[in-house]
Amino acid sequence: MHIAVDPAYQNKGLATHLLEELFSYLRIHNLELVRSSPSDQGKLYIQPVMQRLRAKYPDVIVHDAK
Repeated sequence: MHIAVDPAYQNKGLATHLLEELFSYLRIHNLELVRSSPSDQGKLYIQPVMQRLRAKYPDVIVHDAK
């Protein structure tokens, strides 16, 4: 998985909303997520969202990048 948001649309919650929908889809379809290595910006913004979603969807299996 890799998410990039056009700079014109950043800081509007789009990536967060996309991840929420993704986790819901994964749960419904009993699928697993394979994450890519986050960029520095991803580490800053997406890591807290991923932690929250992993707690909210404990049944969704997430594989971190190797």
